[in-house]
Amino acid sequence: MISIAQSLPSGAAVLLSITAPQCEWVVLRREDASFSGFPDLNAVVVGSGQTLDTLPIEVIDYQGLINGQTYWYQLYTLQSNSWVAVAGPLSAIPAYQAQTQFEIIEPVELVRERLEVGLAGEVALGNLNHPLGAVPVLRSPPIVDHVVFPCITVLLETRAPDVRGIGEMVLPDQFLSDEDAWEHYQGWLDRSVIQITAWSLNAEERALLRRAIQSILIVNFPVFADAGLTLIDFPTSDNFDPQSFGVPIYQAVFQFSCQHPAITTTRLPIVHHVESTPHG
Repeated sequence: MISIAQSLPSGAAVLLSITAPQCEWVVLRREDASFSGFPDLNAVVVGSGQTLDTLPIEVIDYQGLINGQTYWYQLYTLQSNSWVAVAGPLSAIPAYQAQTQFEIIEPVELVRERLEVGLAGEVALGNLNHPLGAVPVLRSPPIVDHVVFPCITVLLETRAPDVRGIGEMVLPDQFLSDEDAWEHYQGWLDRSVIQITAWSLNAEERALLRRAIQSILIVNFPVFADAGLTLIDFPTSDNFDPQSFGVPIYQAVFQFSCQHPAITTTRLPIVHHVESTPHG
């Protein structure tokens, strides 16, 4: 029987979960429930095979589906040289679902925001000086004629999967009793490398900025952990560029690396009751 006919969040795709005895089987699709048997000239074959056990089989139908259109599915099994319908047909309506991020915080934006707060505090305490009263924390490299030094840039260097699981499932499904649905998690753990650069016009100020940034990052470990950022490290190096900007630029460069979730959640309605008619 077909126990689940579920629209996938990607849109224009339907997931079917079927169970069948040890025999050949085929699943047909129509735009109505008027199946005439197998073969059916007005139906599309979306899956077929031969089962060796009674474990559920997943069939994904995504060829030619239109979001918002109702589709009906019927399972047939080959019994005594005849194709027999198993239980009744189930329907599904494909639709794209906006993806809900399990962890919506972007590491690069969180790091930038925490540095902005921390550097403003350092200026307020008199540990750093800036003509604007706060050290600018930018999302792109500075243009010399349009920025007041010193400044900080925070840029995403790389972001890639770091830890993956079978089926890209990193958390067990959770049943939401108040919504009568299952919440399904899919994804992995990413590792992001964020380049933090302090830009200054003299080496002494660069050293002060380097120490301030290091301290700010360390004291924000509880904030990072709460947002799902773990296994943090940030090797540091100094750089000097005497020509590219028309004035000598002193830089302290941090390679802030962290592991964090990259997971989406999908809510699937529970199947309450499925009727099955045995055939001998």
